Amino acid sequence: MMLTVKDAAGNVVRRLNAAPMQGTQRVTWDLRYPSVTLAPPRNPAAGPDLEELFGPPPGGQLVMPGKYTVSLAKRVNGVWTQLSAPQSFNVVTEGSLTLAAADRKTLFEFQQKAARLQRAVVGASGVANELRGKLATAKRALQETPSAGDKLMEEVAALDKRLAEIVKAMSGDRALQARQINPPPSISERAGTVAAATRMANAKPTGTQVGEYTIASAEFELELKKLRAIAETEWPKLEKAMEAAGAPWTPGRIPVWSVQ
Repeated sequence: MMLTVKDAAGNVVRRLNAAPMQGTQRVTWDLRYPSVTLAPPRNPAAGPDLEELFGPPPGGQLVMPGKYTVSLAKRVNGVWTQLSAPQSFNVVTEGSLTLAAADRKTLFEFQQKAARLQRAVVGASGVANELRGKLATAKRALQETPSAGDKLMEEVAALDKRLAEIVKAMSGDRALQARQINPPPSISERAGTVAAATRMANAKPTGTQVGEYTIASAEFELELKKLRAIAETEWPKLEKAMEAAGAPWTPGRIPVWSVQ
């Protein structure tokens, strides 16, 4: 069972799963867009952690006031069937006298920008760390490849060094943090702070928040360009060279083979 919420323009705002059980069931919507980042997997047997108990609820920014619709559908053997016609309802705001419509629009648009930045930063950080893991495996594979020579090993070391600098810019200087020295704010820290501070806000973004977003955006644009060059050009080229040298298989690389 699934409830689908749409805005007045017909755009899907949220999809909510409903338990297919007998009796009266209730599903609530928190009037928010979905979160732009995936929550880490958790062991249900471990119980809720402190973030779940005392942190802000998951989800994206609040939707704008206006008219919305919700419809109910079920899926049986992979086939969706609508169970009801869309039902309309209105979303209204509390404290509307203290936040003008124009200011609310400004807040909403800034929340969207901050969420987009956070999504991209989290994804890029994941790609950079994943590539570093692949490079570590490539180094091991090349050590078992006599025909590879020193050049490929040097390329692996050079790429890993550049990725380490990207990770440091994105996530902070771990070496300084280990010595209890406060490093400059990282891109992830700036983007995450702005997104978290404005997600629950009911006021226009502050000058500080706009400034932090501007700094994070400019820095991230530079690092993302470097990361794309490695991930989309240099790493695939290195993988092809490893395959040509007959290196042992490494994750993500499709072996070249033909009948002899």
